[in-house]
Amino acid sequence: MAVIKNGANGTLSGKAGSVVFVTNGNTTYARGLPKKSRKKPSADQIQSRSRFSLIQKFISPMLDLIRVGFKNYNPEKKAYGNAMSYNLNNAVEKTATGYVINFENFRVSKGTPNPISTHTFQVDEETGTFTLTWEYDADTASQHNISSSNCR
Repeated sequence: MAVIKNGANGTLSGKAGSVVFVTNGNTTYARGLPKKSRKKPSADQIQSRSRFSLIQKFISPMLDLIRVGFKNYNPEKKAYGNAMSYNLNNAVEKTATGYVINFENFRVSKGTPNPISTHTFQVDEETGTFTLTWEYDADTASQHNISSSNCR
């Protein structure tokens, strides 16, 4: 069911018959209802889905950090999409057994002058956790009007 927000001349959202209304930022789009493919995915589709899934599963838990770090990378897009795009193109490497993240090329921030002067990134494979520590340069932050942010 589609919903009209803010009265008769408002924004549509949801499904109406075979049309889906989607709002992204200040723009509303009408799309055709997607159909489930009956074909088997090609080898390229499987590889692409594997790469996408790898980055998505890694980035999703740190979404609040990503929103701060990538908000200025491409202002036309959302920070999450910017982070996915950058890391898919720069931080995924193919191995004999599939795909892995190259942590040297992985970024949680891009597009803003970096007030982080040094950092360390450690992965604990036993617990499945990582630790990120850094030194904050307050002068760079104040020069570029970068305020501190809390990440949940």
